[in-house]
Amino acid sequence: MIARAIRGVAEQFGVYVAANNLRTELAFSVFGVPFLVRTYRPTRNGPLTEH
Repeated sequence: MIARAIRGVAEQFGVYVAANNLRTELAFSVFGVPFLVRTYRPTRNGPLTEH
């Protein structure tokens, strides 16, 4: 995979936990103006297991 820097474009990723709930946000901006913000609330499909 090749990644290139594009001047003026930024990406920000955040992970938050509140009241035992997980939430993630992914935001893109161009020259400081946000144009896409996605919020995800992942859910658990089954019990956690240790490996």
